[in-house]
Amino acid sequence: MPKHLIDRLRPDSILEFRAAARERYQDGLAARDSGRRTAAVYLFGYTAEMVLKAAYFRLIGYPEGQNISMAQLKAAQKPAITNFAWQGSLHSLESWAKLLVSTRASRPDLAYPVPNFGAKVVDTVRRITSSWRENMRYHKNIAYPHEVTRVEEATRWLLENSAKL
Repeated sequence: MPKHLIDRLRPDSILEFRAAARERYQDGLAARDSGRRTAAVYLFGYTAEMVLKAAYFRLIGYPEGQNISMAQLKAAQKPAITNFAWQGSLHSLESWAKLLVSTRASRPDLAYPVPNFGAKVVDTVRRITSSWRENMRYHKNIAYPHEVTRVEEATRWLLENSAKL
């Protein structure tokens, strides 16, 4: 007998975050194309979250297949760098983006090679969070078409630039 879906879940890892991000992005496109605009925004937001988490754990040296526990995710909220203060829950896209950018800025050997790339990362995430929160699933609001477009374009940019984050 086949295993149930929940029993087939793999532990979090950079590889799992990246694979899930690609799947949720495709799900978001399908939702968008079928007129399910709020579902599309919701899925694009989770895509962005997984891209940012994968980039952060890669940056701090985790091997791609290493399991990432809840304790390790929570530890990211209290990094050793002093110029960063986490805001919100573990789903906070802006905090993940700022953590990534601040971690790079704290070490010259990790600095972005392109000037202002870190600011572009944070700005792109803000375009997503102007229409996305993890708790939107509890509400019946319908996203406007321009909101879907803005969030999808920003999420696509993160995916396309994930290796540089």
